[in-house]
Amino acid sequence: MSITYSDRPKMSERRRDRERDWFDDVLDEFERLSEEADAMIDSIFDEAKGRVRREDFSFGPYIYGFSVSVGPDGKPVFKQFGNVKPSRRGLLETRAIEPYYDVMEDKKNNLIKVYVEMPGVNKDQIHLTGDETELHVEGKGEHKEYEADIPLETEIDVNSATATYNNGVLEITLKPKQASQKPGSEIKIQ
Repeated sequence: MSITYSDRPKMSERRRDRERDWFDDVLDEFERLSEEADAMIDSIFDEAKGRVRREDFSFGPYIYGFSVSVGPDGKPVFKQFGNVKPSRRGLLETRAIEPYYDVMEDKKNNLIKVYVEMPGVNKDQIHLTGDETELHVEGKGEHKEYEADIPLETEIDVNSATATYNNGVLEITLKPKQASQKPGSEIKIQ
């Protein structure tokens, strides 16, 4: 049998075959690495299952959530809440639940309103303190414990604060701090 010039693969076809072989080799290597990673992850979880016992956990339930909103500068604001948080070392647990909260500015009435979700506690079990830039709230009920530091973007007049608690939601109303009406005092330079 003789091969004519027209029967031989063209140069572009041979190059494509070589490129396809190289690409297939890369894909095979990725698949092998993926299978190795899956096997390692499975072995880590299998080993952890043998070590973790129900009695090792002294509290619960475990709560985790997050919210995404748009901040006043137009950028997304990501907030986490709950008593477990993901980290590079795994889940970080705390006894107190960081409650979900939201801070809103009512420009029409010149007020700042803070809403804190704290179901499972009574009004007399909540302790609220604050300064010009932050509120601190704690609540300890029979089965739930809450704690949060709530940063405020606007300085507030702490003496203007009022709070109500209804159906598991703490509502705090604050007035922004008024700029000082007095002109500043001159400071002599020595």
